[in-house]
Amino acid sequence: MHSKQDNMRRTSPLWFVLFLLCASFSQADTHTDTTVELVLSGEKSYYRKAALRIENVVNATHPNTRFRLTTADQTNWPTANSNLLVAVGSNACKQAMQRADKIPLLCTFLPSSTYWNTLEKSGRATSAPATSAVFFDQPMSRYFALIKLVAPKAEKLGTAVGPQSTQLLPRIEQQAQQYQLQLHQTELDTTTSHHKALSPIVAASDLFLVNPDKAELNKSVAKTLLHLSIRQRIPVIAYSGSYVNAGALAAIYSTPENIGRDAGELVSQWLDSPGQPLPTARYPNYFTIKSNPNVARSLGIKLPGDRRLENAVKQAMDTAPNPGQQR
Repeated sequence: MHSKQDNMRRTSPLWFVLFLLCASFSQADTHTDTTVELVLSGEKSYYRKAALRIENVVNATHPNTRFRLTTADQTNWPTANSNLLVAVGSNACKQAMQRADKIPLLCTFLPSSTYWNTLEKSGRATSAPATSAVFFDQPMSRYFALIKLVAPKAEKLGTAVGPQSTQLLPRIEQQAQQYQLQLHQTELDTTTSHHKALSPIVAASDLFLVNPDKAELNKSVAKTLLHLSIRQRIPVIAYSGSYVNAGALAAIYSTPENIGRDAGELVSQWLDSPGQPLPTARYPNYFTIKSNPNVARSLGIKLPGDRRLENAVKQAMDTAPNPGQQR
């Protein structure tokens, strides 16, 4: 006859296995209950790329998370079971702030100025459970780290601001002072003569930093600025790869994949403890540098490869804060 203790010894491992299985299913069910709603500003490919990267990053650590993809012009969002809204693009962020004041919201793929202005107008800052963002523009300190790498002997820096980018001027002035660069600047809008305003600034500078603004202004400024910079042999530091293709020396920017990775990691962190507030809105951690070797050669500038430039800027920024919360 087997004693009761013998029976317990034989059955205990079975009960232990069943216990672990139940615990595992219970945990899986908890993760499955989480729904992240991705709202895109439109059908543009760059919104889709950012959203896909977000999903891939989150699925790597939280594979059972449900995603629901929609666009801002649809009327069937947010759904009642959404645990987190991720708005991709300026319009999606604006719509989300208007429609969903009870759901945590992460805005991404938008300029910092647009986010802060939209948040202020919405009144969401005081009524919402959590609101945050990952911007696509860069901290000014990152631009200046690149400037010192590509033109270490520059003494005079030119720049221009428009209606939206005028708020960047205090940060530009601060960084120029820190790097001992004499700043020459002008203000532009769609009614001014860009050639007349930019020509003396470019002529007085060793390097020009161009800032993004309204789309219609950006296009007009780019054409005039690049024409002047080529004629007067002044390198331009820009904010997009297309600027480099058109004749700028180098640009620093975040791609849709950079932004998606950044936002995806933030969502994963939130999913680890869904009750916690979202972190403070900030500039992107991931960025890309693109340079134009032909322009560099024509200006007599020796540049390392883009990857080496990226690594050098990262090293320069290691001790610098990511001041996305500063307006």
